[in-house]
Amino acid sequence: MSLTSFLDMRDVNDRVKPLRPKLPRKITAPLQAEPRSNRYSMVGTAFDYLLRFELQRRAPHAMAEKWIAEHAPDMLWNETGKGAGGLDPFFDLRLEAELTGGDMKLYPHSDELARRARQIVDNARAAVAAFLKTDAPKHTQLAELAAHAVRLAKLDDVYRALRLDPRFEEAGAEDVDDLLAMLEIVPFDSLLHDNILLLNPTFGETSHLVGGADTDLITGDLLVDFKVTKKAEMNVKNLDQLLGYFLLARHLRRVDAKFPEIKRVALYFCRHGHLWVLDVSMWTEHAAFPEIEEWFFKRAKEVFGASGAATKSGIASREG
Repeated sequence: MSLTSFLDMRDVNDRVKPLRPKLPRKITAPLQAEPRSNRYSMVGTAFDYLLRFELQRRAPHAMAEKWIAEHAPDMLWNETGKGAGGLDPFFDLRLEAELTGGDMKLYPHSDELARRARQIVDNARAAVAAFLKTDAPKHTQLAELAAHAVRLAKLDDVYRALRLDPRFEEAGAEDVDDLLAMLEIVPFDSLLHDNILLLNPTFGETSHLVGGADTDLITGDLLVDFKVTKKAEMNVKNLDQLLGYFLLARHLRRVDAKFPEIKRVALYFCRHGHLWVLDVSMWTEHAAFPEIEEWFFKRAKEVFGASGAATKSGIASREG
């Protein structure tokens, strides 16, 4: 369980409902980057990687977390029985079926899968290192980086869902073009900050209070969650997730004054190039906020235990 599933619990959902902002739920920005496939979740994760790389190139002071994809090689080794204890006894059977169509003769050994996954990560790291030193990247270099982002996104699924795409070493041209189209419309001036730029940040030990959570970007006093969706609206889950992130950020700042004070939260609609921003006073000035905030962490303690059992990740799936 993670922040997302915690917020989906009926009693938690009902408790935070009064804090949902009574604002228009639709944005007026037009759709600028149409999806080019139905691989919505994978493309969303890939764009998260690609945008992270470009933000890091433009802002060398940015602080980046470890890639989720970096966990995949070791998990492929462990999960298929060669290493020290798998997390899911059915993983190797599902992997076999996906990669071979059930033909055991075609099933790669776990060490071979791990080696191929590690090669993807290593190649991406080398490409990103070169990219970060580039003042004006060419289209071909951006396309190459987008392809790396696609392959990394496919490896993310090993960590998040114990699933491996049979074509994890491929990057379709339509997906690469899709990522580049979204990159072209990013309002970088609104996402960059001269001092504080945290890429894919977690909330430290505070994340464990809800079983795991991380967001896409903290820039200055603004927390941003990326949404790679063609829908021009904010659903309830998006808004509740922002609230959850904000509560975790407040909690962490109480124990770590170096963590940025979050005064605004936002949804960035990647296919519209639109940043929807909400001032957190919309929540904090609500009469019920102190009581709801206290209840939120009390309930989390009941659900996750006194120490806050850490799970693999609180990353939410990207919508199509």
